[in-house]
This record gives sequence, structure tokens and C-alpha cells, in this order.
Amino acid sequence: MTRSHLTARGRDRELAALLGDEWRDGRLVVLRGPAGMGATTVLSAARRALRADAVRVIATGEDVGDGYGVAAIVAGLREEFEHVGVLDAVRRLREIVGDGRAGAMPRITVELGGVFDRIATNGPVALLVDNAQLIPATILRAVRRPGCLVVAACRDHGASELVAMADEVIELGPLADEVIETILDRQAAAPLDAGLVDALRTALGPWFGNPGTAADTLRALDERGRLVEHRGRLCLRDQEIPIALPANHGLLAVMRRMGGLAERLTAAVAARGELDVDELPPLLDVLDGDLAACGRMLDLLVEAGVLVADGFRVRPACPALAAAVLELAEDVHQVLAAAEVEPGALAEHLAHVDHAPADPAWLVELARDVEPIDPDGALRHYVTALRFGRQGAAVLDRVLALTVRTGWYDWVHRIDETWPRPSDLPVATRAGLYTVSWLATVHTGRSLSPAACAWFDLTAQTRSEVCSIGDAASRHRLVSTAEMELVRLAMEGDTEACRARLGDRPEFGDLLNAGRLGDVATVLEIVLGERYQVPERGPAAVYQRLLRGYVNGAWTEALSAARELELHGAPSPRALAFGRLFAAEISALHGETEQARQWLADVTPDRDNEALHVWVRFGMLWRGGDVNAAVRLARQERCHDNVSYGLDRLLSRAATAGVTSGDRISAQSFLRALEAHRRADPTRIGEEFVLLARAMVNQDPRAAAAAVDLARDRNHTFDILVGQIRLGEIAEEPDAVLHEAYQLADRVGAPSLRELALNVIRARGLAMPHAPVRDGFTATELDVIAMVRQGRTNQQIASALGLRPKTVELYLTKLLAKTGTRSRVELIAASLSA
Repeated sequence: MTRSHLTARGRDRELAALLGDEWRDGRLVVLRGPAGMGATTVLSAARRALRADAVRVIATGEDVGDGYGVAAIVAGLREEFEHVGVLDAVRRLREIVGDGRAGAMPRITVELGGVFDRIATNGPVALLVDNAQLIPATILRAVRRPGCLVVAACRDHGASELVAMADEVIELGPLADEVIETILDRQAAAPLDAGLVDALRTALGPWFGNPGTAADTLRALDERGRLVEHRGRLCLRDQEIPIALPANHGLLAVMRRMGGLAERLTAAVAARGELDVDELPPLLDVLDGDLAACGRMLDLLVEAGVLVADGFRVRPACPALAAAVLELAEDVHQVLAAAEVEPGALAEHLAHVDHAPADPAWLVELARDVEPIDPDGALRHYVTALRFGRQGAAVLDRVLALTVRTGWYDWVHRIDETWPRPSDLPVATRAGLYTVSWLATVHTGRSLSPAACAWFDLTAQTRSEVCSIGDAASRHRLVSTAEMELVRLAMEGDTEACRARLGDRPEFGDLLNAGRLGDVATVLEIVLGERYQVPERGPAAVYQRLLRGYVNGAWTEALSAARELELHGAPSPRALAFGRLFAAEISALHGETEQARQWLADVTPDRDNEALHVWVRFGMLWRGGDVNAAVRLARQERCHDNVSYGLDRLLSRAATAGVTSGDRISAQSFLRALEAHRRADPTRIGEEFVLLARAMVNQDPRAAAAAVDLARDRNHTFDILVGQIRLGEIAEEPDAVLHEAYQLADRVGAPSLRELALNVIRARGLAMPHAPVRDGFTATELDVIAMVRQGRTNQQIASALGLRPKTVELYLTKLLAKTGTRSRVELIAASLSA
């Protein structure tokens, strides 16, 4: 079999089962799966593979309108054969179907059997049938002759008779995530950004593994103008808008075919998120159906896969389906908001309507009851009460505290002229209002509307007025003035003022580093502790994700966050500059030099970022092979006189490069500067960077090991990796640490550091490591590896797995490439080490 069958990505096992040798006596194989699961792609791959093995292949046409499927089979026969006997039989078949007389089926099956018997005398033949549920099973069974393989692809809910007749049924299940990502990358104009992939995975749920659904949803997003190419990746616009299934998706088509009641029921379930069957009676008016009919329709929707049942509760098959019926759901909210339903459900529906309940006081009681176990739900109930006139200080205090605690600031941007304005509030509550309005702006990246400014009374209330309030707000466990002042000082990088307030608390250094980077989310986490939560979305959250992704080795996610900051806004110009610099460093480590240059070119060096800017340029020169130019750059730049963020990284890198290039004078100078800055202000110079520079200049493996331990304690993957490589250069027994560095460099996708680790391994005369054996092997690949370890030949493996020897050979070629090995012996060693 040729390598071309591998274009049916993720379907190696199914193809191997489909194309096994056991069909000399005839074989009928049913390939079954939901629409979009790739049956047509598998048939195409099977067609190429069979023809490469000299099997004559007949692929049916699309015309199945004669009721027997004969036209589709005849079309395939005419395309493949010109033999007179075959063409005569084709003519007779068409005549039998055309005369319309009763009893045609037996005559058709006899004639078809004769045709395929005649064809098979000259060698094996295969009939590939797509949409086989449209062709009578008896017809396909008649083709199952000695020497004939019949592959019939059908949908999940069709062809039960054909399935019963089959020699084998192969189920097409969901594809692995990495396979879907590869398929989408090939479809799109550019590789998909990790954030877009995550959004699709969340929206589609279990349907993300359906390649047709994933591809069609991506195409629909493009048609709606929600995709944009940015810095070489395809990114998602308008992330707050839910991703919906395409209008022509099979689930929606099934729902529509089932009628208006099915559509209204699906919308009702989507409106609730989850619906208990006991909640049906209040919905009967809007559903326009009786209870029995609704119950039966729910069962049918579950059977069709539109809804999923869990006991007596049902939910949409995926969030994207719920988003697709969102407009229909509005009527459901209106009806249920006026119905006698369970209070929790009623409160959720009231959040979507404009008319207030007669007395919203019960919303406050409900919020108080659920707050200990569901603070997010409690906040939504409190906000609904606010909107309908419950403006007392007690309610406002809980809203403000829960907003900070849960990170849900969206409600602030929903305020309009219809919201009653609070009045006669105590001082502490007024301070809380100002604080939350500021936090909402910071976390969402959006200015408050005029209506919201008026509601918060920001036109009359200035920051100086609020700051004069003192610590009154702390009584309501919101944010005290002292805490707000500490946030401000940290963001300004005022070391002494922060030390005066924090003393020697362990988080002191982390607070200052976060402030110098403009990471307001981490500053607030440290200052407010459990009273604060970073929102899921927004510029502050995205920037924090970028910084943590960099240090933790989640570099793909960090780059995605950097693109998102550029597309949707950063918390500050300082954060945007730092984000671009870290993106440049990651791109360079990934081997994407041009992308790194582009990120770097968009940063204007200033006193905040100049050290990190030089650090990135230095690394690019060094990895590009010009270490002497890198050292000259560090000597020429005066940024090490200004203690800006990243100076420790720059001086440590420069000292190491000086040693590598043989310029020990420069190396010692960089080390002295690093140690002097550490003595002057330990919060600005990390101890691990001093230790690593000292280790390289003095050839001290204990200092290098200590630097690695410190980086490991802080979970700083990049610093662990660099430290391990440097330790490997000077340690007496470097085997373990260098092999670990190689594996780590491969995991985070840093080819330059992986090559550096290999160079050190070669220089130290150590055994070369194998490429890590990654996850994601198919079941067939794992079977082949296991049998290779048992010492079996290709022929023996083929017999055991029902494959051709040529197929096994192709599997082995693929496995050698996948594991970075060159022989069976190396493949065995790599699999054992994994």
C-alpha cells in the first residue's frame, strides 16, 4: 500500500481493518458514523490504496433515484470497464430496472452477481459505496462474491438491514484533537491561533472530534467576518459572541425536519441550559403542544442526538447548538419570567427580560441563600434585583464584594438609563462603587458608558474624594484605601514605599516584579488574596496568561495571548511592549526568526523595557551564531546602568556568552555588575541569575545546580532549561541533566535550545538521546511497536494484524520518522525509554 492512504488523517486503524487480506471469499464491510465524520475521505483513501495494490476499484455514482441503487453501481462499472461482456450486463441491468415490472429485485441480484463473478476472474475487485443507506441491502449483498470487497459507508441511523448482513462493521468515532487541528490548519489560509482552537473546542464539545462539523464551523466563522489573520495565525474576532453551528449543520437540519415543536423545545432547553422534564408544564403555551406530545418529542430529539439526556434532565448536544437557536430562546425567557416556576429558574429568566416582578425582594433573599455555595449565581441574582429597584446599601455592598470576588464585571457595562440610580449611600458604599467602576474598566478594557458613569455617580465623585474616605471600605471586605495605594505603588515600582507597607513578607518580590511588568491582575491577587479573582476574559487576564505561559513553558498559549493583546487591547502601553518582547523571544526560540524580528520591531525601547529589549536582541544574535556581536551589544548598551526589568536576565546571559566566546574579561565584568545590583536591590535581580552567571564564570557546578533548583521551585520552565544546559557543560556527571534538558526543549518546542543541548551532549562525548516518543500514536501503531519489540518480521506482523506486508513497511517508516529513530533497534530502545 502506498503512503497516500495517510491523507485520511487519524484513520489508520480503520483503513487497516478495511483493507485487510481476508476477503478472498468475498467480504462486506460497513463503515458507519455520523454525518461529517469523514466516511467519504476514508473511502477516497481506500480507493487510492487499493489501486496502488493493483485492485480494480468501482466507486458508485451519486444517482440512486431508481429505488435499487443500480444506476449508481452501473455508473461505476461503466467508468471502470470497457469489456463487452460487462457492458452487455450493464445494459441488461438498466433494462430490468427500466421496464418497471414486479419481481425485479431477484433478477437484478442475479445479474449483478454474474457481473462481479465475471470481473473477479481476472483479479480482485472492490466496490466502494457512499451513502449506502440509500441502496437496498440485498443489492450490496449480491455483489459480495469471491474475490470481491464491498465497502459500504452509511450514516449512524440508517441501513440497519445492511449492518445485520455485514461481515464487519467499522465505527467511525471522533478524531483526536491534534488530528482535527491539523485538518483545520490545512483548510485555513493560515495556521489557527491556539485561542481560536480552544474556542472551537469549547463551543463544539464532543462534536469537535467530528471533522466535518469542525471544518464547517470554521468556514461559517470566516463567512461571518469573525476571523482575522494576525502575525501568521488565524485569530477569532468578537470573542464575547458565542460560536454557533452553521445553519446547514446536520443537527439543526434534523431538528427542523422534526417540525416546529422540535425547534421550540430545543430553544427552551437552550434557554435554560438544562431542562428538567418536570419544568415542561409552564412551557406548554409557548411550546404550543400538550405534555404527552412534548415528552415524546424530547425522546425523539435525544434519539436524534440534538439533545443529550442525563436522568430526567436534558441539555443541548453542544454549546454551539444552543447558540444557533438563541433567538428562538428569547420567547422562552419572556414566558417563563411570568410563569410560576422554581425561584432559581425564575431568577435566571428575569435576567433576560425588561419587566420587573411585582416585588423583587425575594431575589435578594434567594441571592443570600445561594451565596455560600454559588457566589457567581448569587451575584447575578443581586444584579437583577438592583436593576429592578432594590438599591439599598446592603444589596450594593454584596454586589460590589462579589464582583471583585468572582471577576464578573460584565454587568457594569449593561447599565443603561432604565436602571434606577442609587442615592443616600454611606461613605463606604460610595468608595466601593468607585473601586468597582475602576476595576471594571481595567479588567474589561472598556470605558464606562455615560449611563454607567451617572449610575456610579462618577461625575461628582473624584478620586481624591474617595481616597479621603480612609479605610471605611474595608469594613465591607471590599478594598481599603491602603490596599488601593499599595496597588498603585506596586504598579509604579516604588520599592521602598512597598517595603514600608509589606515588610519582609514572602510575596514582596513577586509584587514588585508584577508591578514593574504592568501585571495588574497579579498585583491585585497578591494584595487582595481570596477576595479577588481574575476574570476569564479581558486584557488584564490575557496579559497575565501571557506572562505565566512564558515562564511555565506554555509558549503556544503565550503567543496566542500576545496576538490577542494586539487585536483586542492591552491593559497599558507598558504591558503591550513587554508582551511583544516576550513574544519575540518565544518566536526566536521556536526558530521563527522573521516573526521574532517583527515583534521586536514594534517595541520602542524606554526606561521600563530597555534591558529586556537588549536581552531579546542579544539572544537572537547569539543563537544566530554571532556571539561576539552579542557580547559587544551588551557592552555598548548602557541599559545596565538603569535597573529596568530583565536586567538580571541580560547580564546573566551576557556573562555566559562571554565565557562561551573566550572573552573572560567581559564575562567577569558582567558578573560584577550583576552582583552589585543584587546587593543594591535584591527585588530587581533574581538570585538564580546571579548563581548561573557565577557558575559559568567560575566553572562552579554547585552554583549551577542551585540556580536550577531555584528555577524549579518557581516553576520557571525556561530558566530550568537554560540552567540544565549550562550545568551539563560543567558538571562531572552531566548525562541525566542534559538528557532531561533535551526532552524539555522538545516538549516546549524550542529547536535552538534542543540543538544546543545536543551540541553539549556531543562535546561531552555522551550517548545521543532519541527524539521523545510522543503521545498520539494510533492503536495500530502501538501494536506494530509491540510486535517489533517481540522480534517479529514484517510478514508476521502483517499476518497478526490482518495487513499487507507493504502496509506494515509503511507503518514502520512512519514510526521511525515520528520517533526520530533510524532502525528497529533504535525504535525498540526509544519505546522502552518512554
